[in-house]
Amino acid sequence: RLNIRYIISPKEDYKLNHEWNFLKNEDKYYIYENPVKPTIASYENGKSKSFINKINLIPNGIQLNVKGIDLSNHKIRISLFNHKHWNVYFDGKKNKIYSDDLGMMIIDPNDETFDILTIKYGDSLIKYFLISIIFGLLFFAKTRRFYEKKL
Repeated sequence: RLNIRYIISPKEDYKLNHEWNFLKNEDKYYIYENPVKPTIASYENGKSKSFINKINLIPNGIQLNVKGIDLSNHKIRISLFNHKHWNVYFDGKKNKIYSDDLGMMIIDPNDETFDILTIKYGDSLIKYFLISIIFGLLFFAKTRRFYEKKL
């Protein structure tokens, strides 16, 4: 349900050996891969589950290319914990995010058609960070000039 692709185990796990693909043993760790090869995003309708493979990392989030995917009667599951600062956009238009029973993101397309699904984490935090860096640099430059004049 969580779309986990890899498991790293400190010891060989016989149950995983039968259900997952063993990749390699490295530095006392055993690495297994889910044979389904899930991604962070899937769409499902209760009967079937498919994975979205066209995923791009963007600053503060991810972008999913869903062009050509029929999402009618499906819910989109994102394997990230839902938090109030996450925002979702259908082709740039803001939409709602829900949580499932595990706290993961669920997005309901409501029969809307769109090509790009963007999930971003709180722009305001980045803006405050960038503004504070700019003011810090300006402050440093001003104080440096002040001390250079005194010398």
